[in-house]
Amino acid sequence: TVGSFVVSEHLSISDSFKLIESLIEYAKENKFDGIRLTLPPIFYHNRASHYIDYSLLKHGFEYVKREVTSTLFIESDKDSILKKFRPSHARAVRKAEDIGVEIKITNRVEEFYNILKENLKIRHGVNPTHTLKEIYKLIDLFPDSINLFGAFYKGEMIAGVLNFIIKDDVALAFYISHKEESQELRPLNILFYSIFNWALKEKIKVYDFGIFTVDGNPNMGLGRFKENFGASGIFRDTFQITL
Repeated sequence: TVGSFVVSEHLSISDSFKLIESLIEYAKENKFDGIRLTLPPIFYHNRASHYIDYSLLKHGFEYVKREVTSTLFIESDKDSILKKFRPSHARAVRKAEDIGVEIKITNRVEEFYNILKENLKIRHGVNPTHTLKEIYKLIDLFPDSINLFGAFYKGEMIAGVLNFIIKDDVALAFYISHKEESQELRPLNILFYSIFNWALKEKIKVYDFGIFTVDGNPNMGLGRFKENFGASGIFRDTFQITL
């Protein structure tokens, strides 16, 4: 999860300093022990700026961790998108198409959530960050900013990606999951190919796959999987100060 200040894209360095000073003052007055902030990646900004990062460091904050998020810059046409794929991923897309895997935006959220929950339990022994009820609430609050792409084989959902549209030209894959027994059908490969084509039509320029590091340590297999679509790494930084 990331968060920070909502500021004008014209924020000055002077105002940035004042903002951090006010935050520290507020925290001290309310007897907080410290402050921890995870900033959004730089491409979430309307205008790229490191004023907040710089101001945090100048006021005593330190890096707690520097995660790396896999980032794909969407090409200008479908052929160019596919050319970015490694040959193995491109072949997997064609294989899934030939087998009959179908991709569509769907409202079968509970079905996807069950796949996600089972997958996380098998792989990591954890539950999703959100409950199913919380996901439905988010969709109710932001109906135009969340969509679920599903991969279906013979009418059964076998994989899905829940996307958060962060702003007009940036989307985030918040949850990605598939049924273990359906892996040979290569549903994720064709899912992402379809999502990138959707992003192209919607004029989305950047697709955030999410981090492949945990506390700064890379999951090489996950990183490689995302690189095979043409993704590269961008920092997602967490800062902290003890008061």
